[in-house]
Amino acid sequence: MQTFKTETDIEAWGLTYGQYIGLGNIYISQGTDFEKFVKVFLCLEGREPEKEDLTNWVEYLSNVAIGFSYWMLQESSLKYEPTNEEIQKVESIVDKEIFNPKDPVGNTVRALARNYNVEPADVLNWEYSKVFKIFLDDLEKSKRERSKFKL
Repeated sequence: MQTFKTETDIEAWGLTYGQYIGLGNIYISQGTDFEKFVKVFLCLEGREPEKEDLTNWVEYLSNVAIGFSYWMLQESSLKYEPTNEEIQKVESIVDKEIFNPKDPVGNTVRALARNYNVEPADVLNWEYSKVFKIFLDDLEKSKRERSKFKL
């Protein structure tokens, strides 16, 4: 069993992309803090909390929130403002069967699966740090491509 005692554990730990998505959904969902703790515990530990797990549930939830915030902050560094030309190009090639504006997370999962020739379920089991690195590499590649046209 992998139990997270501090926020550092979740920063360094192999949080999967599926768990990252799950935590995001839990934090924006309705419910009491305790109900969210049970959902978070199930998401990260893979089981319902037992009696001994309940003694420090507030601290556990707080530490997970701090660790999750770490990844959210890292993700905020991926900001990129496409040019109008880039937006038009993307809009012209978007396949309506693949891109669903009501499911942007699913779009990302399907795109990663397609690009790396794996099943979407496999993407959800990747460590979030791996997915983050892919996003970061894609951003850097886009910036390099963009700078080529500004010469």
